[in-house]
Amino acid sequence: MMPLVWFAAREPRRSVLWAVLGSMVVILTPFIAGISAGDRVTELARLLVGVLVYTALALVVNELSRQYAAQLRLSEEREAVVRTEITRAAEVQRSLLPGALADTPGYALAGTCLPSTTVGGDFFDWYRTDDGVAMTLGDVMGKGVGAGLIAAAVRATVRSSRRDPDPGAAIVRASEGLATDLADGPDSVVFTTLFHARLRGDVLHWADAGHGLTVVVREDGGAERLSTPDLPIGLGLGLHDAWETRTTALCPGDLVVCFSDGVLDLFGGGLDSVEHVAALARRDPRPSSVVDALADLARELGHDDDVTVVALRREPVAAPVAGDVLAPVAVAAPTAP
Repeated sequence: MMPLVWFAAREPRRSVLWAVLGSMVVILTPFIAGISAGDRVTELARLLVGVLVYTALALVVNELSRQYAAQLRLSEEREAVVRTEITRAAEVQRSLLPGALADTPGYALAGTCLPSTTVGGDFFDWYRTDDGVAMTLGDVMGKGVGAGLIAAAVRATVRSSRRDPDPGAAIVRASEGLATDLADGPDSVVFTTLFHARLRGDVLHWADAGHGLTVVVREDGGAERLSTPDLPIGLGLGLHDAWETRTTALCPGDLVVCFSDGVLDLFGGGLDSVEHVAALARRDPRPSSVVDALADLARELGHDDDVTVVALRREPVAAPVAGDVLAPVAVAAPTAP
């Protein structure tokens, strides 16, 4: 019986023929060994019945095998399509990372985004404004393509507010873009924590929507965490104008580091991780050094959550010496994941 099933389970239809022929050989063995004439009729009847039964069994096993193989091929094809789409989504997401800022004397920036999966829910951004620079970091609840799509939408909405000098207004606009109809049920609520700031001269204008993971490391070594009681966006609570813009002095030599909650996991998961980040910045206040140190730590330890960091430093601009030309401060490009 087992050889019959093994032969019939092979996908080609001719496997059924081999299985039936094998069964006939087994049944015809008594004829080869020699039997009496009276028993031949009985054995022939048994042969006929056996061939019919085993043929039916072989056909059933073969058909089930063929159907399983077809389903397996279909599943593999669908999986290949999904993988291709996810890879393309990741490429699009990476293309949305900001490029290096040129001709911005007095500022230095660096950033990185290390998704825990192919497509992540974190993002960061920066761009020039009429009177300085702006920076943004957002963290969408969840992971994968869905979170990545929301992250791209929030980033685009915030960036569309670049002519509005009020960071709080940009967050309000992003919140309106994620407005959720509560009739859709609680499963439709996907919130995003967001930090958005604009640096004008020595004043940092900033707004925080439930993020709370930004620290200013002063040139003298002091540290100040920037946080508010304001809620994340996308909660579907009908909030309007609920995000206030605040200001913080940012003198030459001061550094702003904003990061996602994936960085907390690198230091144990508690809010005391903010002090660990500040300690890294004290050792080397260059934005690129802080970002690289956290990225290297994430790669070394592994991370189950997206790890995103953006750092902005107000660089002192030295007065040009007679006969010299003042060169712009080099600005670091985003670190590739």
